[in-house]
Amino acid sequence: MSLTDALLLDPQKLDIWIALRTDGAKGSGTESDPYDGSTRATPIISVSNISGSSMTATATASNHGFKNGDRVLIAGATDGDSRYYNGTFSISNVAANTFQYTMRGTP
Repeated sequence: MSLTDALLLDPQKLDIWIALRTDGAKGSGTESDPYDGSTRATPIISVSNISGSSMTATATASNHGFKNGDRVLIAGATDGDSRYYNGTFSISNVAANTFQYTMRGTP
């Protein structure tokens, strides 16, 4: 059997591994390095301002301690567009006092 045949005949690996990790690593999803499926309790951080541009929200929170890729729960926005701002989001563009997330719609 040729190498091309062998590559085309072998099925694609579709296994994804998730475990409760205590080492703080996010993992790669393999059996030897599973994704982190554990929850992490964090203190409540007060957000002083959230502004939106298209579907990107920028939140201002002093010394929040987050890093890119962290997931945050935003709750408490009360204006007419609160359904876009509130929810659980993965954050990006993290700075010392701000972070951004993509909303599920345009307010």
